[in-house]
Amino acid sequence: RPDWTPAEIPQTAPDPPAVLETGAGARSLLELPDPVPELVLVPHEPWNGQLGAAPQGAREATAWALELVQTWLGEERFAASRLGFVLTGHPADGDVVTAAVRGLVRSAQNEHPDRFMLAASEDVESAAAVLPAVAPQESEVFVEDGAVRARRLVPVEADGTVEPPDTDGTVLITGATGGLGALVARHLARNHGVDSLVLAGRRGLEAPGMAELYEELTDRQVRVSVAACDVADPEAVAGMLGRVPADRPLKAVVHAAGLLDDGVVSGLAPGRIDTVLRPKLDGAVTLWRQVRELKPAAFVLFSSVSGTLGGAGQAAYAAANASLDALAARLRSEGAPATSMAWGMWDRSSGMAEKLGEADLRRVARSGVEPMEPDEALGLFDEALRRAEPVVAPVRLAPAALRSAAQDGLLPPVLRALAPRAGGPAASPASGARLPAAPSPAAPLAERLAGLPEPESRDTVLELVRSTAASVLGYAEAGAIDPEQGLLDAGFDSLTAVELRNRLNKATDLRLPVTLLFDYPTAAAIAEHLLGELLPDPQERTRAKLDELEGELRELARDDAAREQLLPRLRAVLEAVQADGRGEPGSETAARIESASDDEMFAFIDQELGVSDE
Repeated sequence: RPDWTPAEIPQTAPDPPAVLETGAGARSLLELPDPVPELVLVPHEPWNGQLGAAPQGAREATAWALELVQTWLGEERFAASRLGFVLTGHPADGDVVTAAVRGLVRSAQNEHPDRFMLAASEDVESAAAVLPAVAPQESEVFVEDGAVRARRLVPVEADGTVEPPDTDGTVLITGATGGLGALVARHLARNHGVDSLVLAGRRGLEAPGMAELYEELTDRQVRVSVAACDVADPEAVAGMLGRVPADRPLKAVVHAAGLLDDGVVSGLAPGRIDTVLRPKLDGAVTLWRQVRELKPAAFVLFSSVSGTLGGAGQAAYAAANASLDALAARLRSEGAPATSMAWGMWDRSSGMAEKLGEADLRRVARSGVEPMEPDEALGLFDEALRRAEPVVAPVRLAPAALRSAAQDGLLPPVLRALAPRAGGPAASPASGARLPAAPSPAAPLAERLAGLPEPESRDTVLELVRSTAASVLGYAEAGAIDPEQGLLDAGFDSLTAVELRNRLNKATDLRLPVTLLFDYPTAAAIAEHLLGELLPDPQERTRAKLDELEGELRELARDDAAREQLLPRLRAVLEAVQADGRGEPGSETAARIESASDDEMFAFIDQELGVSDE
C-alpha cells in the first residue's frame, strides 16, 4: 500500500527554486530567464467540484500537465533542471482530478529520471523552502508543518482486516468480456457461491469467449445476464442495471473495464488520455452514481500499479488508474464500501499482459514486477476485499531485480522500502520509520576515463554501451551487440530506447537527449558521442592537466636533490618537444619522453613554468 515516511533532509543550502504562478502554462516556462534555476515549481490548486464533473476536470488537468511536461522536455536549456508540480492539499484527500496529474507525472518520471518532481503541500511557500534540498534524492514528497515525508510502497500489516462483503445477491462485473473479468466471474461462482451475475462489456455476447463463459456459468446453475454496454453512458448503465433480478438485488460491483493506449510521454496527445480515462474514470463515476442508492456491500475498482509507480510509455493509463485510486479513497471517506486494487501484472493468458511482447516483458521484469498466475492473483483479490485500506496493490515483486536496480542506482524512490538489502530479505519498515536517502553513486566515469590512454578510453565507453544495450534487450553478453549495426534493427523500440538512454545517463552522469538512439543509431556512434561529452579534446585535456599539476610541481621544486637529478632529463624532453614542433627529427628524445616517469615529467613542467624555491 502507499505510505508516507519521514524523509532524510540533507544539510545543504541549495539555490532557491523559481516559483511560477498557480496553474501557469507552458508559456510561463518559456519565459524563464537564463540560466534556468535547478528547480522550477508550478503550483496547482486542489479540485473541489462535484463528483460527476470529475472526469472532465481530469481531462483538463492532465492536458495542462502534459503540455508542461512536453515543453520542459523539448527545450534544451531546461535539460539540467527539474520541474516540480506542487499540488496543494493533502495527498490522501481523494482529489480525483489531482490524482490524474500525479499518475501522468509519475510516468514522466519513469521515462525521464531526475527531470520531474511531485510534491503535496498545504501552501507553496512551505514546499519551496525545503524542496531544493530533497529534490536530488526523492521523486514525490508531502510537506506539512515543516516536516517532509517521502512516498513509499510498503507491505500491508497483518492486522486491519475486515469481514468479507456479503455477496448473497447479484454481482455486476464490467469488463467481463476481457481476460480478468472472465476470471473473476468464474472465481466468484466457484469460491464465493455467487449465483447471479451481470456481465458487461463493449461487445456483449459477441466478444471472443463470452458464449463459452456463459455456458460454463449457467451449467453451474448461475443466473447470467450479458450486456453490451458502454459503462461511461448513464442511460446504458441504467438499462444494464435493469437486468438485475428483483429477487437477487445488487450486492457488489467489480469495475474491471479498461483500455490501453501506450506511448512515450513526449509524443502523447491529450485525446489519447481521454481514450483511456473514459472506460476507467468515467465508467467508475457513472457506475457509482447509479448504484449508490442500492447500497452495494462492495464497490471494487480494478486499478493498476502503473498509477502507483508510474509506467514508462503508460502516462495515459497511469493517469486513469491513479484517479481510480483517489476515487476509492474519496468514497471510503464518505462511508462507501469502495476498494481500489492497483494490480501488478497477471500472466500473459489474462489481462493486459497478453498484449505485451517479449521485450516488454523483459523490461517490466527489470523493474522488479513479476507476472502472477491467475490462482495467486485471485487469492490476492480475496485478501484485498478483507483489507481496511481503500487502496492496496496486489503485486508480485522480484527481489533480485529490485536489488539489481538498487545497486545500479535505477530503483525508483517509491520502491526503496521493498528493495532487499544485499544478502537479506526485503526491508519492511514500520509506518513512520525514517528511511535513508538514495545510495551514493560510484566515482564518475569521466574521472576514470581521464587517466586512461585514448584507445583504452574508447574501448571502455564502447563496452559500456554494448553491455548496456545487451542488458536492455535481454542478452547475456555485450558481444551480442554489433557496434556498427543499427540498434533499431537489433530490436530497440521507443520504450527500450528510453531505458537505454536512462541507464547510460546513470552510468555516465550525463543528461543525454531523448532522441539519443535516433541521433546516434549504432553502439559505436553512441560511444563516440559519449566520449565527446565526457572528455574534452586532447589539447584541452593537456592544458587542464598542466593547470592541475602546477600546485604539485611547486612542492616538488623545493627538493634540490630531485631537481639536480631530473633537470638533464627534462632539458632533453624539452628539446624533443621543440624539435618536433619545428618538424625536425626527434626520435631519440621522443623515446626518452615515452620512458619518463610521472615525477620526471612533473619536474620538466615545473622547469618550464619557471617555478622557484621562493
